[in-house]
Amino acid sequence: MIKKRNVISHQQKKLAGVLVAAGLTLSQTAEISGVSVRSVKRWYKAHKPNRSKKLKSMDKLFILFDLLKGTDFTKTSARLNLSPRKILSYLQDLNQKDIKIQKCANCQNIFLAEEIQRLCPFCLVARKL
Repeated sequence: MIKKRNVISHQQKKLAGVLVAAGLTLSQTAEISGVSVRSVKRWYKAHKPNRSKKLKSMDKLFILFDLLKGTDFTKTSARLNLSPRKILSYLQDLNQKDIKIQKCANCQNIFLAEEIQRLCPFCLVARKL
């Protein structure tokens, strides 16, 4: 007698990851994807993103730049590969006194930053390349 293993296919893993990230519980995700809760839990624990890492200063600059330009935070999160929740919590913790409007010395773009800085995020990235 061959024992049936509860293995999740690649498509089910992807679906489970999207559903859990969207806010569904593990049991709801297991029901929708057609696998056991234990399998979803095991896969999710092994592959969940590290949400404890702090935002890099460059990411903060790009978030503030997109905020100034009126870009939606979901587009910013996709572009920077950060969770929307992390971006919202960063923006929620900011005070107006912390943000300084500055002009880039290189390209003359106006940008926001938490500390006084001479170059905008785009010129900083170009400088590092």
